[in-house]
Amino acid sequence: MSTESLYEDYTINSPIGPLKIRNRKNDISVSPELKKGQYEKCVQNMIAGIVEKDWTCLDIGANIGIHTLLMPKLAKVEAVEASPENIDCMLENFRINDIMSPKIYPAILGDGTRSSFHYLINNHACSYTSKFTPTNCKTVKLMDLINYQPDFIKIDIEGAELSTIESSLGVFRNTKAVCIELNKITSQSFYGYDISELYKLMFSLFRFCWTFTYKWIRVNECMLDTFFKKAQVTDVIFIN
Repeated sequence: MSTESLYEDYTINSPIGPLKIRNRKNDISVSPELKKGQYEKCVQNMIAGIVEKDWTCLDIGANIGIHTLLMPKLAKVEAVEASPENIDCMLENFRINDIMSPKIYPAILGDGTRSSFHYLINNHACSYTSKFTPTNCKTVKLMDLINYQPDFIKIDIEGAELSTIESSLGVFRNTKAVCIELNKITSQSFYGYDISELYKLMFSLFRFCWTFTYKWIRVNECMLDTFFKKAQVTDVIFIN
């Protein structure tokens, strides 16, 4: 089987224009949305709406680089991704869009201890949430991985956000903005903490919290409490 036959090409609309995306054909996590011609539109709008040209950005949980591709047009960017297969796709996506690849840290973030992850390489790009093949891996603290202070962080690591942030509070406290996925399912099912622990920590570090649908909406802890009584996941941006 040729390498090309393992992949499928898409074109998505983004705030900076059309982007070419190449992804594994058998991926069940990212490809369904790519087929619609977009990917996490609200997150892309958040990134494009907040990042400034002189900022340094860090994409934590970059996956195959869809959001990462936006940032070089807006600012400087680096990326953190655990899956070698996702990194290969990310590098290919930068190549086919004729954008210089960022520095990529191949690491599993957390508090520096060993954790058991559910990791399925073949058909789930968001590999931590797979229900198969538990793998015991040593995590790395973000503060031990990078030697600079990012201005903007996008973090989406399927439930490992709390341990990553708690173990590197200085890095997050001194950012200008953080775009984060708040995922009730993965935080409870895979890491055993209530999602309110994560957003209460974020409110202690940042002054404002906004979400984006068709417009920017400022939210508080009470609003998120109400939201998570009915829903499972949302993306928000915390601003200092």
